[in-house]
Amino acid sequence: MSNLILLPIICICVVILIVTVLVAKKNEKKKYDERQLVARNAAFKTAFLVLAGYCFLCACLNLLDIRWAASEIQMLIGVMISITAFACICINKDAYFGFNDKHPIRFIVLIYLLSIVTTVCVFCFIYKGEPLISNGQVSIFVINLVAPICCALVGTIALVRYFRSMKNGDLE
Repeated sequence: MSNLILLPIICICVVILIVTVLVAKKNEKKKYDERQLVARNAAFKTAFLVLAGYCFLCACLNLLDIRWAASEIQMLIGVMISITAFACICINKDAYFGFNDKHPIRFIVLIYLLSIVTTVCVFCFIYKGEPLISNGQVSIFVINLVAPICCALVGTIALVRYFRSMKNGDLE
């Protein structure tokens, strides 16, 4: 992997680690009711099945000698899709990501901003006119399209859930 791609990945990992540590220190252990625990377990199961199904599909395509991407790109996309499925189910079922705080719209805007910033940074700093498909395989730059799509999907699910909660009178 070239240094051009490795540097932003390391920077993103450091930012995620810092945010995780700050949030972990700020938040005390939350209590989840039985409904949320069941929904969380169902989300874990669904995310695992999505990843297993995706890996099975990639393996079948490789057995048929259809090499659409390198193995590491395929698996990274699979993990991104699996995490997106988990987050969407948790938001939809109010398992982890609820709208109990005063301003839940901040969470939704943050997700959309993350999607936009990811896309802009990648295309400004990493993507230098390289083809997305070369020799019949997608390049590493396709991840730059998958990540914002996953973030936008999570944001859209959160927005729909927020408006549904407002309509039902669950929010103040």
